[in-house]
Amino acid sequence: MSLEESKRVDRDLLELFISEFQPFRIVEDRGFKKFVKNIPGYTLPSGKNISSAMIPALYQTTLSEVQTRVSLDASSVCLTTDCWTSSQTENYIGVTVHYIDKNFEPQQILLECKGLNETHTSANLAKELKRVTDEWNLTHKVNFAISDNARNIVKAIETELGWKHYGYYAHSLNLIVSGALRPLEELIENGKKKYWHILNAVQMQRICFLNTN
Repeated sequence: MSLEESKRVDRDLLELFISEFQPFRIVEDRGFKKFVKNIPGYTLPSGKNISSAMIPALYQTTLSEVQTRVSLDASSVCLTTDCWTSSQTENYIGVTVHYIDKNFEPQQILLECKGLNETHTSANLAKELKRVTDEWNLTHKVNFAISDNARNIVKAIETELGWKHYGYYAHSLNLIVSGALRPLEELIENGKKKYWHILNAVQMQRICFLNTN
């Protein structure tokens, strides 16, 4: 087997972990080793080599290719970003770029999704956003950024970075509806109580009817 053929088989092997989410230890399974022996001249890498060398190398290669493509194709971009907290109280930030390529096709690429250990101040969020766009050579190409309407991220985008900001449509609509319903909260709450009172009464009547019959 030539070196080029071996690399091609390695790439197909990595698809098991990237696309199919198979565990690295599959290469240690007796049945899998027996199957691979049918590929003449191919040496199966260890799980440690896959996780510590092959996957990181493929990531760096892919990252470089995508960065080059974005740099060449995107003359101006829009960003979307969001922060959230996991059920384990871990903070994360995601940044996605959107643009129209030279063939007038819409493109969207996740630039980064990582843990955010610092407090969510506008200064820290702005620093993180600028770090990401600097790494992708996009800071000077940002036309506007979209996020929710939290004050910290809005300030980070508009004041700290000087970009145009637009709020998520769904979040803005939710705030409008919530604000419109606020004067009616007492009426809605009373309606809910009456509804459950009536429902319980109907249920009790049904139970009594079934018991008497």
